[in-house]
Amino acid sequence: MRISLICSTPIPFPQFSSNAPSRSVCRELRRFLCSSIAAAAPPLQITATMSKYYDLNDILVEDEVVSTVFHHKANGVGYLDPGSEDDNVEKGAVVELPLWLAQDLSRRKIIQVNLPPCFGAKVRKEVQADPACVNLRSKCPYFYEMGCKLADITGDPSLGGFLLSTLRGRYRDILCKALTSTITSTPKFMTLLTQEETHLFEAGRDSMRTFQKWRLQGPQLERAPILGRKRR
Repeated sequence: MRISLICSTPIPFPQFSSNAPSRSVCRELRRFLCSSIAAAAPPLQITATMSKYYDLNDILVEDEVVSTVFHHKANGVGYLDPGSEDDNVEKGAVVELPLWLAQDLSRRKIIQVNLPPCFGAKVRKEVQADPACVNLRSKCPYFYEMGCKLADITGDPSLGGFLLSTLRGRYRDILCKALTSTITSTPKFMTLLTQEETHLFEAGRDSMRTFQKWRLQGPQLERAPILGRKRR
């Protein structure tokens, strides 16, 4: 399946087998989202060349809270656990941590990160039934980006495929509505979209607006500068 915004080169939707590594799927999913937005509306693209340190969206994603389980006792960090009776976090304690901290501790094998409910079995069944009607924004504003980050640290082999199938089930509807909606109105269905999907919708709408502006201007032919040069 080849889906694209209005651009010169169609962008192929990522295709993977059912046993593809979750990390590989997430990497291609990120690349597809960035390429789709950049192809239609460069100002809205997710900049890959800039450091993630200065990326406001990335900061907001990593500020999301996730549930973790400590593999070892941690001294002097009792403030992380509201239920701790002293200044320590006991082994096996379940503590909610921001994603940026959970990523670092998980890589050090200090904690285990649990998948949030928005990626659990209940939500997966809802998405499987009718992906376009699920309110992903209420479950996680940065659904895809957070899912890709969690795939790196949880080791869930099915998470990447779930993210990809979710976007595949919603992308066509987002694109169709982006190309048919008016410029000034804000469709109600946008309240269901994640931040990434909102960027896609706005990129598609801006692309259509640019196309209509070009079409109304009529054909404009310009003489190439090289044609005006004289041979020596």
